[in-house]
Amino acid sequence: MPHSTEQKSCLATILDSRNAQLISKMVQGVREAPKLLELLSVEDFLSFLKQRDGVPLEAMNAIFQPCRQFFYWEETGGELRRRKALTGHVNIKDGCNIMEGPHCQSIMKKFTTKTVIDPETLGFIDQLLPTEGSSCTTCGPVSMFMCHVPLVHKDLRV
Repeated sequence: MPHSTEQKSCLATILDSRNAQLISKMVQGVREAPKLLELLSVEDFLSFLKQRDGVPLEAMNAIFQPCRQFFYWEETGGELRRRKALTGHVNIKDGCNIMEGPHCQSIMKKFTTKTVIDPETLGFIDQLLPTEGSSCTTCGPVSMFMCHVPLVHKDLRV
């Protein structure tokens, strides 16, 4: 949601109101509007984190959403096999694995069209949810979340 210098955006107007209830409701609304969610910038997210009351938590819930179903097709020995990510080895220190990768919807679209995922996406899945562990990991059931603000995890201000 880039802010124009000529015209104040709705987002800027709502943030300038400093009305925590209004800002919270706006963030909740953005959570339910995928096209708006995809337009959020790191700057917009930082603006939400600076608010009071429950707004920062609402912002976290808005941008980190679960990938409800994570199915994909893999070709093995000339046969198409359906896969679902249910378990994986997770970093013990962090309690989670974090990776940049494709949008959940792109993986689900390939699944619904019975398209085998490409080697790059399969490599992403194998790195995100490794089947083999080490002394720094533990294996168990996993829940996958996708961040809708690209590269937010690399911004030191977050």
